[in-house]
Amino acid sequence: MAAETTLKQLQGLYIAYFGRPAEGTSFWENRFDNLGWTIDDAARDFVNADEFTAVYGSADYDAVVRATYLNALGREVESAQSRDFWVGELEAGRVSVATLLDSFLTTDSEIDRATAEGRIEVASAYTETVQAGAPYEQERAIELLQSVDGTASSRDAALRAIQTQVGPEQPDLGSGGSDHGITASSDFIDLGESTDKRDVIVLSNAAYSRIADASGDGRITINPDTAASKLDTIDVFVTGDWDTADRIDLTAFGFTGGQRGVKNVTESVDQFTELSHVAGLFETAYGARGVAYSSEHVHAENSGTDLGGGFGSLWVFVDANKDGDFRAAEDMVIDLGGILAVSAVDFYF
Repeated sequence: MAAETTLKQLQGLYIAYFGRPAEGTSFWENRFDNLGWTIDDAARDFVNADEFTAVYGSADYDAVVRATYLNALGREVESAQSRDFWVGELEAGRVSVATLLDSFLTTDSEIDRATAEGRIEVASAYTETVQAGAPYEQERAIELLQSVDGTASSRDAALRAIQTQVGPEQPDLGSGGSDHGITASSDFIDLGESTDKRDVIVLSNAAYSRIADASGDGRITINPDTAASKLDTIDVFVTGDWDTADRIDLTAFGFTGGQRGVKNVTESVDQFTELSHVAGLFETAYGARGVAYSSEHVHAENSGTDLGGGFGSLWVFVDANKDGDFRAAEDMVIDLGGILAVSAVDFYF
């Protein structure tokens, strides 16, 4: 599978040339993985596409450089000298548009760098939703990219719009094939026997719901949290084979790019674990990376601001608001009470 960095560069090319996200990446991944292509090869191949001809016609590299600035940074080229430099380099074949994009991502201009990175992140998120089955709406996608102006708020608003547009992933309810609305503590979801897919439960808000299948009968009962247990709880969880094992679905949170990842923090979780101890579990250049978990059973003190769990639990920490901290109201701490082991494959992004 093509490296994440390469796929981000590919999104950058779609933005630079056409001002839109990619519909998908499998075509290019095949070339990267099986034909030995580089991102520069892909950049040069774009000029052979029908879309390139439709957009640029017989225009020269001057038009490409101008479009790259507008599409990736939302502004004109800063000077005639800069424009002439890049046009000359492209015409001579010494660089590709990928090189120009790299200069945006490493520039000293904080606003330019944030704009380029933000648009690539939004484009990647949009493509992921399309690959998951959402329709590709080009005009809407272009509008979302253009709305990213280098501020974190504009980027986050675009990411939320993508999630709102496609809606949350619907769980596979097994062979029964019927939907179940959850409106009160007496409601339940009877999963039945799954046929071609594993059953998926989407955990959405630790502050308002507790999810447990204590009897292991396939019935998930929704109960309000109590003062003694302020966590989402999963008591029965099947691990093992990729096709049949349960997984915790985190697609609703829109983790993308450097934010999307799973980290085993067993060594960082003390025997007596308080929530304040896990606030900095993800110390990376990107800040939040999605989810952390402890793969060994630990006991959490039931006092103050601690986790409030019981002895012998595995813990999962979800940074739902992606701020690099696990203490926000919307963040989730999941107590895997009756589970023997958990690993990175047990999380679905």
